[in-house]
Amino acid sequence: VRLKDHIDKNILILDFWASWCGPCRRAMPLVAEVAERFADRGVILYAVNMRETPQKAQAFLDSQNLSIPVLLDRNGQVGALYQVTGIPRLVLVGKDGLIKSIHPGMSANITERLTSEIEALL
Repeated sequence: VRLKDHIDKNILILDFWASWCGPCRRAMPLVAEVAERFADRGVILYAVNMRETPQKAQAFLDSQNLSIPVLLDRNGQVGALYQVTGIPRLVLVGKDGLIKSIHPGMSANITERLTSEIEALL
């Protein structure tokens, strides 16, 4: 997956996570729900798994009945590029390819905040 392929086409939500991370496990279904609401308007969610095997990532998605594209950051390089120092971390990227917001950790109002930010970008 290359960011430049989405420029002028999509708004991206990058959800940096790992299956062992409790806040990640709580946030991902909420983020997936928001992304699904806007999917027909060009919003794409990529779950960027940090340093886990494909089997671990898929086992978590299966347990939550989630169907989300997972990108594997096996050595943490992508996380380093996005300055991910803790997970979960959501990065919202506009159609222009620029980062529009960053959400570190799990917040109680993530659904409302993310929805509002996406609506503003659309």
